[in-house]
Amino acid sequence: MANFGPTIANISGPTSATTGAATIGGPVLEELDVSIMVVVTANNPIVLTTAAGFAEMTNSPQSTGTAGQPPAVRLGVYWRRETSANNTNPVVAANGDFIYGNIFTVRGAKRTGNPIDASAGGILASASTAFSVPGATTTVPLCLVCAIVAHSTDIATAEASGWANADLVNFTEPSGADGSTISGSGGGFAFATGIKTAAGVYGASTGSLVTSSVQALFSFAIAPQVSTFDGSVIGAGGGTTISPRIIFPGDL
Repeated sequence: MANFGPTIANISGPTSATTGAATIGGPVLEELDVSIMVVVTANNPIVLTTAAGFAEMTNSPQSTGTAGQPPAVRLGVYWRRETSANNTNPVVAANGDFIYGNIFTVRGAKRTGNPIDASAGGILASASTAFSVPGATTTVPLCLVCAIVAHSTDIATAEASGWANADLVNFTEPSGADGSTISGSGGGFAFATGIKTAAGVYGASTGSLVTSSVQALFSFAIAPQVSTFDGSVIGAGGGTTISPRIIFPGDL
C-alpha cells in the first residue's frame, strides 16, 4: 500500500506572552484544512476567551507541577476545521505567567465530523532529558500521528532531537516544530509526525531534550479523507467479474 494520508501544510510562528493575553496567529490555510493549536503554560490554566471554533481534544490537557512555580508545565491541544481562508484567531486569557502557542494546519484530513481518530497523554513529574510520548490505537488506516513533548526549560532555542517510532512511516520533526520561550518562567514544546499505514496500535514516540525537564506528553492521530469509486470489469467470454475498489487517500 502506498504511504498516503494527511500532511502538514503550514506551521505558524509561535506566540508568547508574560502577563498579557495571547492571540495565537494561524498560518496560511485553505477551506477544509484542519488546524491544530498547541498551547503551553507553567501549569497555569489555559482559558480561551475567544475559542474561534477550536475544541479541546480528548485527554488534553496534561500537566505537572505547581502552577506558576518552576518546574511546572501544562500542555493543551485543540483542533478546528477551517471554513474559509480567513478564520478568526483564538485568544488565550492572561494567567500571570507565560503563554506559548502555535498553530499548524493539516491537509487531507477527514472532512466531516471529528477528524481526531485517537489520542493519549501522560506526564513526567521528575526531570529527565529522555522523553517517551504515549501511543494509542487508530481505527482506520493512513492516519497522520503527531507526538508532542512540552517542557519547562527557560530557554529560547530548540530542545528536542532523536525522535523515533518504529510503528510510523516518515516520522520526522517538521521545520518550525520545536521552540521555547524565556518569557516569564519559560518553557516550550516540540512535535514530530508520521503515518500509521494500517489501523491498530502505535507505540511510544521517544527522543531526547537538551536540558533535563519535567514534561507533559500528548499524541493524537488524524483520520484521512478517503474517496472511493467501485466499478465492475467483466472478464472475456463472460468469465469472472472483477470489482476493483479505487481509493484516493487524502484527495491531495
